[in-house]
Amino acid sequence: MSHLPKSITLWQGVGLLVTTMMGTGVFVLPQLTAQSAGSQAIYAWVLLILLMIPITWVFGVLGRKFPSSGGPAHLVRLAFGDYQGQVVGLMFLLLVPVGAPAAIEITMQFLQALVPLSAFPKYLIELLILWGIYQVNKKGLSISGTIQAALTITMLIVVIAIVVSYLFPQKLPSNTLVFEPANWTLIGATIGLAFWSFMGIETMSHLSEEFKDADRDFGKALNIGVILVGTIYLVCTLFVLINPIQQSNLAMIDVFNQQFSTGGKWIIGILGIVSGAATVNVYNASAARLAYNLAGQKAAPQFWHQLNEFNIPTKALSSILILIAIVLAITNYLQVNLEELILWTNGVFVLIYTLAMMSGVKLLTGKSRWMAIFATALCLVLCVSLFNDMLYAGVLVVVLSFWVRRKSLVRQIRN
Repeated sequence: MSHLPKSITLWQGVGLLVTTMMGTGVFVLPQLTAQSAGSQAIYAWVLLILLMIPITWVFGVLGRKFPSSGGPAHLVRLAFGDYQGQVVGLMFLLLVPVGAPAAIEITMQFLQALVPLSAFPKYLIELLILWGIYQVNKKGLSISGTIQAALTITMLIVVIAIVVSYLFPQKLPSNTLVFEPANWTLIGATIGLAFWSFMGIETMSHLSEEFKDADRDFGKALNIGVILVGTIYLVCTLFVLINPIQQSNLAMIDVFNQQFSTGGKWIIGILGIVSGAATVNVYNASAARLAYNLAGQKAAPQFWHQLNEFNIPTKALSSILILIAIVLAITNYLQVNLEELILWTNGVFVLIYTLAMMSGVKLLTGKSRWMAIFATALCLVLCVSLFNDMLYAGVLVVVLSFWVRRKSLVRQIRN
């Protein structure tokens, strides 16, 4: 029986999801997709939103029917057995030390826009972010959810203010957006990059067990969050495409300054820093709960199954944060390309999404099962889009399959 606290409300859940998906990407990914694909980026965002709606719907149904801190790993275990579930769970755990550093590096771009830093002070601030995440999480997610719900509202206000500013003739942008015929190769590659924006749905499934009323609120939180996030990314990409970018490495800062003359560095910069930290916060909170779940299955170190006085798996959380700190030190030293980290992370997430949808095909019935079949097909389309960047995912599957099988055989011999 789980001892995790039930403290998350509908709007706290929406806040956690929206800031997780928007946090590190909303002011960066529109620029990256616009630079790589031009007006084709609009087609890519629209298509990706349409792809994600049924996938999100299935995640919502599965989260209501089978709430667990194990997330997709729990779903795969129910559908296909303990062995497969443990492999998926360990995949997510080994993904976080790659994905979280990428999210932190994006966050640091906003800080660099405010205060240029050399490598060592930058790393110290990254460690400070990780320490803050531990402090926020050790008493539960209710505080995080409230803070991130407020942050979501603030980000929406900023985006809406930019949209409203376009109603004034003197604020019209000077660039003209020309839509060219669809280039499906370019659109597919752009979808592979843009998929980072929707990572967080599976992360929320690790938290479904902690909703006060998961049956009523979990699916609603996912659906509301995805529609909000998709709309915001699409609008921000339009902003980037129709505004001349002149001064900043971060296009959304220039977009803001174009419409309001000044203040973009501070408004966008501070929001980017706080929302980026919030994203990393949810990643680590969900990973800690997965580690707790796997330890309960004896598939991970047993001390990860210990809870503190607030029923939070802080030992699992601290272990993951230490590993992230080590990976950050390595990536800073080697100067690993940020886009490569994003694409590797996306490849693993797409594979996890696909396996979760396949689990839905087996676990659900009636109309829900047909939707899971459709969502599985859409995930396979995403796999094709990211095919060249799924090497890391393939390596993880092979290595972890061998590890789990070996561990299982050792346990059987000892028994």
